[in-house]
Amino acid sequence: MRLRSAWSSISLGVFLIALAWVIQAGYPLKWLWVVLCGTSTVGALVKGHWRWSVHPALWGAGLSYAFTNEGVSGWAAFFGLLGGSLILGWLVRLVPRTPPPPDGVIDVEVR
Repeated sequence: MRLRSAWSSISLGVFLIALAWVIQAGYPLKWLWVVLCGTSTVGALVKGHWRWSVHPALWGAGLSYAFTNEGVSGWAAFFGLLGGSLILGWLVRLVPRTPPPPDGVIDVEVR
């Protein structure tokens, strides 16, 4: 069984277990956003799309920080995460999608 098919089979179960834990522990339901960000990050990594995993990871970490610290206002957290997401997206676009071929190697596509 491949990791991708295993994750697609168990991801809903992981989310429901996390939902039950949040409810049982008495946490506010806003923590489900952090759980969703975590499952999105793992799902993107399992599918091999690391570029799609950085934004949910950033938002999950930022939301959990904002939820645990009472001094952080909601609007400040939102605009901070939005700005961080824009900068992170720009940085991710700077990384080449495929590594360049070594010197002296000509990359030819055969059809």
